[in-house]
Amino acid sequence: MDFDVLHDPKTKFSISKAICLAKVAHLAYKPNDEVVSTAEEWGFEATPFEKGETQGFIASNDSAIILTFRGTESNKIEDWITDLKASFVEGPVGKVHQGFNEALESVWEEIYSQISELVDDEIPLWITGHSLGGALATLATSRFIHEEIPVQGLYTFGQPRCGNKAFVKTLNRGQKNKYFRFVNQKDIVPRVPGKSLEYESAGICYYLDMQQKLHRKAGFWTEFLDILSGLASKKEINFTEEIKHLALDHKMQNYLAGLEKNKIEKKKKNS
Repeated sequence: MDFDVLHDPKTKFSISKAICLAKVAHLAYKPNDEVVSTAEEWGFEATPFEKGETQGFIASNDSAIILTFRGTESNKIEDWITDLKASFVEGPVGKVHQGFNEALESVWEEIYSQISELVDDEIPLWITGHSLGGALATLATSRFIHEEIPVQGLYTFGQPRCGNKAFVKTLNRGQKNKYFRFVNQKDIVPRVPGKSLEYESAGICYYLDMQQKLHRKAGFWTEFLDILSGLASKKEINFTEEIKHLALDHKMQNYLAGLEKNKIEKKKKNS
């Protein structure tokens, strides 16, 4: 995998960058020794961090720094959604999710100390994460912006909403054209907590449809009609199976597979 693309000074969306960061987010689920050895194969020195259930690692070399947070195992999604501490607390700007904020706070001092020592004008900082890890990546990015540490790009996969309108507005302004949020088909996690609780989605959304085609800035109707067409193509609907698909659509490896398929299709189209 060519991680040299992460040294590109351009901040616009890149499928190659998305795949690199998806691979990093996927690696975050592996044991620490595998994280360190795989990162070394990729040309990075990795330092894992862990406090309770908040885990991840920082990978760095002379060309890039990557901060990633581990997400939620698919078999724990249902419990995680029902146990959400969805109350708001004050963030650096706006209001943020209490539970996510507490999870980040438990490792923030360690992360901030390491990143502060590594970052400079010549080495870009990238932040990524899947599921809960995507929410923590988003909150971490907002804190770095507040501390005037530039983030070259934020790429998240299947992340839940994590702040109110004021938080989202400030984050989108600070990360304009540098925050890309991926949603895979019927993955329920990016759709919680609900907007009725005053939560808002942030970043530029890229949606993987039922054929794994990537759509930029897909809105509600694009997603709704895609899901509806998928259901309409079935002779009968097995709701137990549909619920299973919610978990399958949330798996990090399925996000990664969808992105890789789009890169292959793009190459074929351009050849």
